[in-house]
Amino acid sequence: MKLRATAMASAVAAILASPLAIADDVHKVFGQVNISVDSTSVSGKGLSVGQKDGSAAFVGRNKGTGFKSNASRIGLMGNMATNLGDARLTYVAELEYTTVGDTGADNVFGREATVGLNSKTYGFIRMGRLTPMYKANYAAIDPWTDHVLQARAGGQQGASSLNANYFNNAIEYRSPNFNGISFSGFYSIMHDKSDQRMHNAGAMARYLGGNASGVGIRYMKDGIRLALDTINIDADTIGAGGVGGVNVKNGNANKLTAEYKTKQYALAAHYEDATGINQGTNIFAVGSYYLGHSTFTASYGVNQGDSKNTFGTKDATTMGVGYKYKLNQRSDIIAGYTVHERDTNAGLSRQASTFTVGIDAKFGY
Repeated sequence: MKLRATAMASAVAAILASPLAIADDVHKVFGQVNISVDSTSVSGKGLSVGQKDGSAAFVGRNKGTGFKSNASRIGLMGNMATNLGDARLTYVAELEYTTVGDTGADNVFGREATVGLNSKTYGFIRMGRLTPMYKANYAAIDPWTDHVLQARAGGQQGASSLNANYFNNAIEYRSPNFNGISFSGFYSIMHDKSDQRMHNAGAMARYLGGNASGVGIRYMKDGIRLALDTINIDADTIGAGGVGGVNVKNGNANKLTAEYKTKQYALAAHYEDATGINQGTNIFAVGSYYLGHSTFTASYGVNQGDSKNTFGTKDATTMGVGYKYKLNQRSDIIAGYTVHERDTNAGLSRQASTFTVGIDAKFGY
């Protein structure tokens, strides 16, 4: 549901006017203002008229130079004491807004919104529109989420659209940590004959009604992250879309994630098999080096397709280098360069290269 900017302003004003902490209760305003200037060139065969003149995006990139709002957002979150032992009542209500361009329709819309109970003893259960662990493990290893360098851009730079946005009408459980090991599970379901979208990102938005489920296991200790996740999609209806007559389909996707992180550097990668939902096989690897207030990154992503890839992709590769200068604990000056090359099943070759520079200001996290 689309929300008006005035409603967002009223909600923020109300929370700012009230005490942010009452006894053991904690309430926060949080968000980010994330603006960059992106300069993109595109070339190759088979591009649409809009992709050639810049009025339409190619893998999330528009030809030319312009400002971009990179998932700028504002929200409310908190936790409150309950009568259930150590369980805390938690909530998140988040909106995304466009920080550049006009202020017309669809300028503000809902992001994650959940309510739940969190216990150190029994784990965390929540429901609403949420991020399952499948996506969370990707977001933890990619230092460029929300920017053009991110692996999930268009679902074709090394991570499928399952790693973006949220599942609607969902419930999730995350277990406590047992000596570094934890597990999770989620379930999304809609009433019979529902025409609501199951998910909101890219090709995933074609799934209407039905249900989705997923489980995962994760090990995190001493700088090591190892995770194995799986998701099953069973929609009632699949909306029109796809290239070459190939749409998404009901089925499974599986992903293995690994990371090793120290104070000086981090190395991470994942392997994702999304062929079961016609989104190809994805590989993503990234290295980060920390020096003072600076972070240097290099990344490589692949979307390997075949005749059953809904994007019409035979092979797509993305390479990027990036730099971040930490202004404070949560905010950065950012700069990066990325090249995306794509061969299609129709024998067409296309390329896009982008230079980006900007400021990512976070608050309240």
